[in-house]
Amino acid sequence: MDRKKIINNFQKNEEFMIANFLDDIELCLNIEFPVYGKEFYPPSFIAKIMEIKDFFNVNMKFLGLLEDSEKKMVCIYPKEYSEDDLIFPVIFFEIDGKNKFSLLEHKDFLGTIMSLGIKRELLGDLIVDDGKCYGIALDFIYEIILEKITIIKKTPVKIKKIDKIELPKVKYQELTEVLPSLRLDAIVSSLINSSRNETSQLIESGEIFCNYLVEKKASKIIKEKSVITIRKKGKFIFEKELEKTKKGKIKILIKKYI
Repeated sequence: MDRKKIINNFQKNEEFMIANFLDDIELCLNIEFPVYGKEFYPPSFIAKIMEIKDFFNVNMKFLGLLEDSEKKMVCIYPKEYSEDDLIFPVIFFEIDGKNKFSLLEHKDFLGTIMSLGIKRELLGDLIVDDGKCYGIALDFIYEIILEKITIIKKTPVKIKKIDKIELPKVKYQELTEVLPSLRLDAIVSSLINSSRNETSQLIESGEIFCNYLVEKKASKIIKEKSVITIRKKGKFIFEKELEKTKKGKIKILIKKYI
């Protein structure tokens, strides 16, 4: 494994992450047993790993709060090892802050957890639904949260472990768009109702992400199931192509994260 060549594919601020990742791969190959990551990786890092995963003679399984969550932990395991036997060292949890006087928001839950001195990388995504916060964390981080947090913004809270099936479903708004093509600039223009020049500026300035990687090629053809993120505008999934109109345009189904 050419570590230097692999590391050169990553940005300066990702060098520590990829070095640890490669260490875990080498350890897995040496001991012929699963090795679990020590943090939740950001989506851009995971996307790059998936692009080069065929270079490694191991299997990988990523786990986040939900299937399409952004932050995920990885388990690297031998080819002959069964995925069914993997047990991630994480806990799914619920923080119940529901009350009739005020509604706690995502920033309230996250801010309180971060105030404990916990590194953001040791905590996965958080989802807040109707005054309750759902999250995933390394097992020892959960114990800290359970012990230290009893009140958030003067609101008493209750914390407990939950099963993954108890998590709320991701909510989407379904949109249909009619486009001249499946080019990135055409899709972005339609989603945010921007002019061609405005869209070009957004793409050129690195404000548009395709599958969590910056995409600066306006003519890139977007495939079904791709995730498009427009900074400060939202995150969307190109679900599927529906039909072609009589005028030759393409009708597509988009899901916007709510």
